Amino acid sequence: MRVLVCDDEPDVRLLYRMLAESEGAEVLEAGHAAEAVAIARRHRLDVVLLDIHMPGGSGLDVVEDLVSLTGAVYVVSAALTTEHRMVAAERGAAGSMTKPDLLDRLGELLAPPPGRASV
Repeated sequence: MRVLVCDDEPDVRLLYRMLAESEGAEVLEAGHAAEAVAIARRHRLDVVLLDIHMPGGSGLDVVEDLVSLTGAVYVVSAALTTEHRMVAAERGAAGSMTKPDLLDRLGELLAPPPGRASV
């Protein structure tokens, strides 16, 4: 399982990295939305954890690009609104959640789908 963590806060990326690696995932990091797309073009990704509010553009602006290049894209924000959820869903995100909810659900999101062995 290869995961891309895209968040402008290095401490948040480190926390997500540690949690994902404890689930057996390989983790790549991006500090902004354009970097996330560039990484997705170069690597096969199973899951993208994408922050919304970042300098230089919203994660919501690149959801469609990431969905077309990767597996599941999950939009994550400390200040998630109903509108964010709707836009993320319209653009193909597999889900959206607050940052605290992600911490509770990360193991579930990184579990291989039924019938597929973990890598």
